[in-house]
Parts: sequence; structure tokens; C-alpha cells
Amino acid sequence: MRELDKNQQTAVDCDSNVVVSAGAGAGKTTVLSERYFRLISEGKAGVENILTLTFTRKAAAEMNERIYQRFLSSTNPVVLSQAAEFDKARISTLDSFSAQIVRNGSERFGVSSDFSSDNEAAASIAEEAALDFLLKKQDDKYLQEFIYLHGFELVYKGMFVPLAVNEFNISGPVDFAGLLEKQKVELGICYHKNLAELEKIRIDILSLSPDIGKVMTGNISLCEKLGDVESFSEDSGKNRVEDFLETAVSIKFKKGTSKHPETPLLNEFIENWRSLISITESVANGIVSLPFLEGMFGLLKEFQDLFLARKRISGILTFQDVSKMAVSILKEDINLRNFYKKEFRYIMIDEFQDNNLMQKELLYFLAEKSELTGTGIPGAEDLEPDKLFFVGDEKQSIYRFRGADVSVFKGLSRELINSGGKALALGTNYRSEPDLIRFFNRVFNLVMKDADGPFEAVFEALEYRNPVGDLVPEISVFYKPESKAGEDYLHNNEAEAWYIAKFIKDKVENKSFEIVKDGSLVTAGYDDFAILMRSTSNQIMYEKYFRKLNIPCTVQGVRALFMEAPVNDIYNLLQLLVYPDDRVSYAALLRSPLVNLSDDITAAILLNKGDAFS
Repeated sequence: MRELDKNQQTAVDCDSNVVVSAGAGAGKTTVLSERYFRLISEGKAGVENILTLTFTRKAAAEMNERIYQRFLSSTNPVVLSQAAEFDKARISTLDSFSAQIVRNGSERFGVSSDFSSDNEAAASIAEEAALDFLLKKQDDKYLQEFIYLHGFELVYKGMFVPLAVNEFNISGPVDFAGLLEKQKVELGICYHKNLAELEKIRIDILSLSPDIGKVMTGNISLCEKLGDVESFSEDSGKNRVEDFLETAVSIKFKKGTSKHPETPLLNEFIENWRSLISITESVANGIVSLPFLEGMFGLLKEFQDLFLARKRISGILTFQDVSKMAVSILKEDINLRNFYKKEFRYIMIDEFQDNNLMQKELLYFLAEKSELTGTGIPGAEDLEPDKLFFVGDEKQSIYRFRGADVSVFKGLSRELINSGGKALALGTNYRSEPDLIRFFNRVFNLVMKDADGPFEAVFEALEYRNPVGDLVPEISVFYKPESKAGEDYLHNNEAEAWYIAKFIKDKVENKSFEIVKDGSLVTAGYDDFAILMRSTSNQIMYEKYFRKLNIPCTVQGVRALFMEAPVNDIYNLLQLLVYPDDRVSYAALLRSPLVNLSDDITAAILLNKGDAFS
């Protein structure tokens, strides 16, 4: 093993609650493994008393292997005895640990303890439930109007399904009645406030000299025609908000052009009026639409009940469901919380930048002082002083799409320091060549220089190791020149994929790309290249050209086949042959170019509830 550097050793030896900010390649897995090893070798805990949590199953498996091998390399009898008990080690993902908590109390949510966590399966349930619900409620006047405005596909796939998947949680259903009441109150407050400000502007205009010119005469006439703007309050009569939309919004004051000294003041008043009237118009439309909103919220409440009931029956939950249920159980079940508090003497969490507030609250419950049994979320001052060991790097957060909140990690240091804990940093990158780190430091100091929001990562320069051998690092930037008349270039996305695939093939076949492996210079093979994408939208092109050039590769999820609409339509037809009761596939097929029916006809056929193609 390489000797630990000063910062790594400080983190390993720390015996207080601590947040370790670990830059890329800084050896955080080594630090976690060594700290685990130290706690065991010093007799501070057994393997069953240290909870080690990571973000992915792969990371958990790697952590398990790394720690176990470290044990086997020791001659310490305490460590070797614990190696024999290593099957009891608690090393897992935070999601799977949350699921374990929920299985101890799932009945309070009407969920069987043999549930499974599967976001994709939950999304399929949401699709089926949304389709059934929309077809059942197709005669509802509010839904008809909503579909007329936005189209069936957007309402179905763009609203009902994502709402179900992302917002409808078993442990805390959305309170639509409460949301509606809050909307009413907020709209009312904003409307009254804006009316008062508009009335003040009207009076300000009337206070100006009529000698400004003809335009002022017209403005005075408009002010008098309008009357007291505050009289348009909804308290003044049933249709006063509609009157505001018809009367006040139609008032068009004209700016002055004369050299009269009050002309600039007039123009300022009119500019303020125009800005405020636009906002107030939106608020007034919101008030007028409240009956429609109430109708839609009622439908969403019904749909939420249907979706949650189907999730309970199926036993399929989302990861968000499980996290929220776990926090709720620990909050309400004092005995179970005390059990877990006694079970684990130390808790270590890797990649914490990709977690959220709810997951932090769960860990705070587990680290709460043994004598405390409050029903609220523990604060940092309520924690055991040496139980938590967080590792993360806000710059490496990649899971914002599934709820990760980097501001939670950023706030941890402040909370723990204020309660006697520490914040440490591992700032040396041992993975990459020094010239690359110097380049990254220069570029990202510019890219991230204005990161002052709580949700933004702050740049911190990385230190670097000594260079290896005679390798000269390179940064290559590929760009596609602008097309010229008569030239036939590939589309941008296709050109990018083709060029990268050709680049990799040339480098490997010509043995012209040197890299460092195990401290030595070697030529790169196909398995030494990695392609990182912000999203998988262009992955289909890469797969296409890798196949064309016979480049072997592995992908996290194959996209090429099911990204292509015609194949998807054929897939739905084949799905029906095997599962003729799959109404989602039936609906998709009927609306596809293979059948090409309208939304209305498709809905009528599905409502008939006959066999497919009957």
C-alpha cells in the first residue's frame, strides 16, 4: 500500500463527527477502508457495529472487498478474528438499508413487508393507472378542457405519469385541498396588494399637470373612466375580478413626448403601471380559474388514491417512497429507533453529495444521543459526538435528477462544526497526471467562479502527485467545421459519434496511444477508453458507429433499439401477442402510424374494454 498523506491520515484518525471533502482521485475509498480497519484493530467496535453506506451497489461491493482484503493482510489477532465474522459486516447502499428499516414497519402504510423498490416498475404502474383514470374520467368537464388546451399525450405522459412517479408518495400523499386553499389565499393577498399599488399609480398620474400636452388629457380621461382600481376587489361583488380583466387591462396610457418638466415622471408612472398591470392580470386570471383548478385538484386527488392503492397491492415502491417511509418510521417508532441507535456504534457514508435532506435526517436519527427520544428531527447538537463520518465532493454530484441536493452536503460542515465536529479535506489527486490537474484547475476556476448559490458547487483547486515516467498528457478538443457549399457533412451528433469511434479504433489498432498502468507505460486497448455523457440522448449514435467499426464496448443501458420509434411500435405489437391484456401497449399501438387512430377513437375502443382488436 502507498503511505497515507497527512490529510488522509488525519481523516483516518479522526474521532469526532466529521465531513470529509474528497476531491476526485483523492483516495477516499482508501481512507474509508483504513478508518474502518483502525476502529476494528483498536477494539472500538465489531464489524456488525459499523454501518458503512455507499450510493451504488457496485461501490458497496468494492468497499466490502477492499475492507476484507485489508483485514486479511493484517497480523493483528483482533482483526483476524473479525475477518472470520465478516459475513456480519453491514456494508450496503443507503437505499437498501432504508428498505430494511421499512420492512420492520411497512404495515403502518398498508404495504406488505415483501415489497420491492423498482422505479421503472412503479413508472409502468403509473402509466397504466393514468391511462385507466383518464379514460374513465373522459367526460369530466374540467379534464376535457385541460386536454383540449394541452393535448392528450402531454396530459397523460407529461403530467399525470410524472406526478405519480415523482410526487405521490405512500408515506406523505399530496394534500390537494390544502394546496388549493393556499393558492386561494396567496392569490387574494397578491391581488389586493397589486390593486392598491395600481390605484396609487392612477392617483399619481392624476396629480400631474394637465399642461404636459394632449397625451396627458387622454390619460386623465382614462383615469376618470377607470375609477378607483381597488373597487375591483373580489369582495366588492361576484364578477368584479372579471370586470377588472375586461376594464383595467384595456386601459392603455400613452407616454408623453413634450419637453414639459413632468413628462419624465409621467412616463415613469406609465412604465410602472404597464409592468404591474401585466402581473395583476395573471393573478386575476388565476382567481377566475380557481373553480377549474378546484376541479382539476379533485381529479388529481382521485388519481393519487388510485395510484397509491395499486402500488400497495403490487408491493412495488419507488426509492423515494422507501426513503420517506424509513424517516417516518424512525420518527414515530421510538423503540425501533433505539434499537438501531444501539446496533451501530459508528456510521460511515460515502458519496454523500448525491443524497438529499430526507436521507440526512434518517442518518441523524441513527446518530441521535442514546438518552434522547424526541419526536422531532434531531439537530446536529443532538448527535453522539463521534458517530458520523461523511465523505463527499460537491463538485462530483451527478444525481440531481433523482433528488440529490448538493446544498445538504455543503450545510453539513457548518452544522457539525457548530456542534463540536470537524470538516476535513482530501485535496490531492493521485489518479491523474500533474499536467492534467493543472489544466483542470485553470479551466474550472473560470467555469465555477460565480458559484455562490447554496445549490452550486464551489471550486477548490486540487493538488497533484509526481508525474509517472515520460508520459506527456494531452487534452484534445474535436470540433466540426462549418459546412461549405457542395460539401456533404454528417449531422452534428452523428459526426461527433463517428469521429470519436474512428479516433478510438485508430489509436488502438495503430498502438499509438500510451497510458500509465501499474506504474508503467503501455499502449491503450479498447477497455482503457471511457465515454462520459451528460445525457444518453446521443448514445444511439455511438452504439451505431461502434457496431459499424467492430469496436467492443459495454454500456450501462442499451439505447439503440428502443430509441427508434418504428421499432418501439413493433415492440408494442409483439408485447400484445404475449400479453393481450396490456392496455398501455394497446393504446400506444392504436395511436402509432401502424394503426393511426385519433385520441378520441382510441379512447372509445379502450373504454369498450373488449379484447385487443376485437
